[in-house]
Amino acid sequence: MQTPQDTLKTTSTEADIILHMLDAPDAIADALTDHADNESPAVEQSYDAVIFIATNMAEECRKTGCIWIHNTIRKAILEDACDGSTFFANCDDWDKNEYSTYARAATRLEKKLLTQFKLHIAIPRR
Repeated sequence: MQTPQDTLKTTSTEADIILHMLDAPDAIADALTDHADNESPAVEQSYDAVIFIATNMAEECRKTGCIWIHNTIRKAILEDACDGSTFFANCDDWDKNEYSTYARAATRLEKKLLTQFKLHIAIPRR
């Protein structure tokens, strides 16, 4: 059952940042299921399962502005979508107001993730 404690509510600008990576579920699956010779992958789910779950999370976010984070795989996907974000990669093409708007949204999102899910995330700004 979905509870407020398990639900990340996003603004439209916060959603833009998260969706940038959730819309590339193969990159998230690569990051979470790949492993070196002596290391375990970050998650136990298969590559295809990670893609399926990330895609569902993107759909939730688009439809409701919320993402349900009720298990460790969803938490890992959200963490990778934010920590591994390339959203700001083309920010040199943005005007100052657009950059400021998204930078504030990234800061708010980092605070929400820390407060609500105890995730220490630093969304790359450049």
